[in-house]
Amino acid sequence: MSIIEREQSKPRSLFNRPAETPPPAQPARRSPPSSPEREDPARLRLAPGLELHPKVYGSVLVSVVIFMISAWVAFGRDGETDYLLLIVGLVFAIFAALPTLIFLAGRRAARGGGERKAQSLKDFMESRVETGSGQLAGRQAWLQVAVIPLSLALAAILIGLATAFA
Repeated sequence: MSIIEREQSKPRSLFNRPAETPPPAQPARRSPPSSPEREDPARLRLAPGLELHPKVYGSVLVSVVIFMISAWVAFGRDGETDYLLLIVGLVFAIFAALPTLIFLAGRRAARGGGERKAQSLKDFMESRVETGSGQLAGRQAWLQVAVIPLSLALAAILIGLATAFA
């Protein structure tokens, strides 16, 4: 018996079906209905990094800068502390650079493809943002992105105030 005859005599299942058999049909995914006055960012085919409004990225950058300034003012008293704050500043610069680079790369890709539509802040807040675990409202996505940097900035200010007045 040849190899071809042996393969043809095997029972067929989903995993060892012949190549000419089409795969089983998948149920069609239905997109949520959208109103004509508001376009869904997923339908706009935004480049990666442009799903979020530029003010979202700005809030992250401002939070990082506030954190670093308040930490340096509160704790930068001698050479060793300044050295450690410099290391922390470099780590936070990387933390701030990643979303900035993602945004700039997305903007460059959209400019090259001509597929970017400007979205106002109000439209972003009312739109849906596609995430790895489903869709979120724009304001929820902004909150999830900004909550950690804003919390760190607030904590740095409060700790700095506590050490200044202690």
